[in-house]
Amino acid sequence: MPRRKPPPPLTLVPPEDTSPKPAPRLALGGTTGVRLVLEADDAGAVEAAAAALKARFGARFAVIGRRRGKTGLRVTASLQVSADEALDAAAQVTEA
Repeated sequence: MPRRKPPPPLTLVPPEDTSPKPAPRLALGGTTGVRLVLEADDAGAVEAAAAALKARFGARFAVIGRRRGKTGLRVTASLQVSADEALDAAAQVTEA
């Protein structure tokens, strides 16, 4: 029976860098999205409110969906705001 060839010599590779990676951080200087829901029995009033928000905020405001139901019209939208604006809005909602 013929002998097998010896295996090739082992090569040592330095270990991969296993230093801990920093945890993801909140981008406080960036923008974040706020979800808005406009709902009323009067579909015209809801559409007018959405149009007014689009006129005021421009490209920062976008309608995501519309749903007609027994209770009228429901418009779901998104508004891009800074972190400071989002925190101010949340504080005003909790005070009301």
